[in-house]
Amino acid sequence: MEYNDYLIPPTYADYSRHQRISEYFINYVNHFGLRKHIYFKTPVVHVEHQEDGTWLVKTGNGKHYDALTVSNGHHWSQRWPNPAFPGKFTGKIIHSHSYIDSKNPIKLIGNKLLTNRFPRKNLRTFKVTPIFYTRCNVII
Repeated sequence: MEYNDYLIPPTYADYSRHQRISEYFINYVNHFGLRKHIYFKTPVVHVEHQEDGTWLVKTGNGKHYDALTVSNGHHWSQRWPNPAFPGKFTGKIIHSHSYIDSKNPIKLIGNKLLTNRFPRKNLRTFKVTPIFYTRCNVII
């Protein structure tokens, strides 16, 4: 998840915590001088893709823009597969959103565990049966 004109630093983890992602976005805004163009609590009333590849964006404050970034908050809360996992798993099911630190693994070692969206490097710490699924996120 990165903009192609401003890459995520290689020092960031594959699945960085939200503080790091926030830092990346703040650095992006500062790098390109975008802060003066950001408005919170401003409704978007219409969006239309133009033939030249730009976006016509009409906002509640009456301004028009030719670029669009979708920030729908999908990283804000846990996302689970729908439909739910098939079968009758009797172990504990947790989401990476609830995971804090591999050095303090909240009694995961030796337990049956179904994981969702965990960084692969952390899975080596536990005796688990991982299930991975991926989804393409596109930033416009």
